[in-house]
Amino acid sequence: MTFRMLVIVPSRGRPHNIVRLWKAWHDTGAAADLLVVVDGDPDNVDAYRATGAPIYVQDTNLGLVGTLNRHAVANADRYEAIGFMGDDHVPRTVGWDWRICSVLADLAPVGLAYGDDLDRRRDLPTAVFMSSAIVRTLGYMAPPALWHLYCDSYWRKLGNRLGRLRRLDDVVIEHMHYRARPPGWTRGPYKGKAPKDDGYRRVNAKAQYAADGAAWRHHINSGRMREDVHKLRALLHAAGVVEQSLRHWTDALPDLMAQHGIQARGVVHVGAHLGEEVPTYRRLGFARIVLVEPHPTLADELRQLAGVEVVQAACGAQTGTATLYVTEKTMQSSLLPPVRKTVQDRVTVPVRRLADITDHKVNVAVVDVQGAELDVVAGADLGRLDLVILEAHTRLRYEGQPTAQEVVDAMRGRGWRQVAEYWHDPKGKNRDYAFVPQDRP
Repeated sequence: MTFRMLVIVPSRGRPHNIVRLWKAWHDTGAAADLLVVVDGDPDNVDAYRATGAPIYVQDTNLGLVGTLNRHAVANADRYEAIGFMGDDHVPRTVGWDWRICSVLADLAPVGLAYGDDLDRRRDLPTAVFMSSAIVRTLGYMAPPALWHLYCDSYWRKLGNRLGRLRRLDDVVIEHMHYRARPPGWTRGPYKGKAPKDDGYRRVNAKAQYAADGAAWRHHINSGRMREDVHKLRALLHAAGVVEQSLRHWTDALPDLMAQHGIQARGVVHVGAHLGEEVPTYRRLGFARIVLVEPHPTLADELRQLAGVEVVQAACGAQTGTATLYVTEKTMQSSLLPPVRKTVQDRVTVPVRRLADITDHKVNVAVVDVQGAELDVVAGADLGRLDLVILEAHTRLRYEGQPTAQEVVDAMRGRGWRQVAEYWHDPKGKNRDYAFVPQDRP
């Protein structure tokens, strides 16, 4: 299948930059279509046309965001991906567009990607490339209230909340900005990679920062950002794609339950520690909150919380007793011996089956037991539950621990479908997996 990408470059008063960009397009063998958009100032149009690059003359100055949105929406049905570069970006990697398109194809229908700009590096996508479905679904590439600034902040937050932003360190798209610093620069005078011309002065003025900053904060605080994420998650859900996100699962829980029509009847949290998640359960209106914690001291502290039931025990496949290996950070204690962490204490604790602790009034289970997840599931009556959230590790942290994939496979074997995963870190070493019954929408 052909994967087509259009890269939009708004420009004003810098035809010399387009000469450089168009040369880089050919030098790197780029197959992506380029569209340079300039306003209709007669003094500029002829100089731009002389560059030989594909030029679109716009009847008015819409600002960077207005220009991007107009042409992204107009072309979203013709391309699988839409990209943005400033006229001060220069691709340096041969085949950069093929690499980006291959990543976006893997992330379809919703994905965002960016390369190394040799300035902000891993921090911000100053040049960005995204699935056209994002533009079609939202109706824009960046929030229309913005004029020029904070677009990269929006793309980073959107991609991270969806868990579908990829940084490609092997793709260099250099940002030749007047403030850009060379690799390895830490401090001291440096003139940047371009002169500070009238265009930079205009869009980087204090008034422009203030206006775009206010618009950006309003987009977040008004709920518009959340709406954007919700729409794109719905698109992923319809495509059968498992959501991956850097959000904490407690932040995602309201949307997750609403998406799958799950009522807040009762929740059991196995490995409750100090009850950090209790405020979330209360906000959601759970009528019953059961906290299961094996460490006697922690269980006593949980009993100080109002409106909860506390069970001092570990959960396993069979009733009995077991040794709890207590580490310096008590949240990392486990019934399995830790591989790297130092054991501070060993405590004999009771073990109960989860099926014996809960009844039909509890329909959500959260399991955070440091490697013993499948033992808890083995002792559970899954038929009573509508949602199960399990923490799992992709690296060996405890002796005998199942891998994250083994946890997912085991749940599938019990008739449960994975619908989301929430990463604790950008590399996904620790993850929380959300499961619903296979027959649930």
